[in-house]
Amino acid sequence: MSWRLTKQGILLRIEKQVRGDDRNNWNDRLTFRRKAHHALALLLFALVLVPAYAQPKAGMLQPASKNDYYSPSQIASTLNRPYKALGDRLQKPGNERITLTGALTDSSGSSSVQIVIEVGGKLRVDQLGKGPKSVSFDGKTRGGVTLTSYDDDLLESLVDDLPETMMGAIARGNGFRLLGNRFSNPKGGFCDLYDVPMSGQTNTKQPYQVKRYCFDSESLLLQNVRYLSGSAIDSPAVETQFSNWQRINNQAVPARVVRIRNGIQVFSFQAQSSNVSASMADQLFGN
Repeated sequence: MSWRLTKQGILLRIEKQVRGDDRNNWNDRLTFRRKAHHALALLLFALVLVPAYAQPKAGMLQPASKNDYYSPSQIASTLNRPYKALGDRLQKPGNERITLTGALTDSSGSSSVQIVIEVGGKLRVDQLGKGPKSVSFDGKTRGGVTLTSYDDDLLESLVDDLPETMMGAIARGNGFRLLGNRFSNPKGGFCDLYDVPMSGQTNTKQPYQVKRYCFDSESLLLQNVRYLSGSAIDSPAVETQFSNWQRINNQAVPARVVRIRNGIQVFSFQAQSSNVSASMADQLFGN
């Protein structure tokens, strides 16, 4: 049955039907006509029905675009170890999706949320409880109700500031500068510091910013990202902190994310459960 689901197999079948294994059939006009009609039916099947079989159905596994995977050889040697410390979800299919459930806390209080992050710069945040709300990004387009500056903060911290986004930009040719290793980290330990010029992925109006990434010198995992929120020298200073890293399916996952603007906490997220899985063709991000 497998030959029926490939165009190559069907076209081979057509060739056999028209040519015939018995060369005497070439002189039989009725036989030839019957086989030609059969061949046409098979051709229509190949052109119309087979592509439908190839389309992913909702709930089926669907790897990210091949452009979202990078081998370690595509990453600069000075970043190779931090890249590998994340796990292999940026290298091959199978662990593209991270699902976090927990509490999101801001100036209005705490609420239960589910956050789904997927390779390719995809994000969905579902705030539950009072006034449920969803914010999403499919790698190109923002989705949800009218988005506020608070939603911009969520998108920037949970997409643009992720180490996966920074690694992908460098693999595609983005420049960067290693400032040095084992700088003292005010929160404890030591940092390997990198400056990377980044453009806003979730907000195309955001100007290029030089972001400073602090990777822990021991674990090689991202601790924080710091930058100015605008091009003016007096623009608010922003910091996104990542901590409580866990190892799930051999993938590094931050259980706590905090965003700070001008020294004031905008939000904090604390995961209560975490899961890593393959990406799915479920339209979760609106794409």
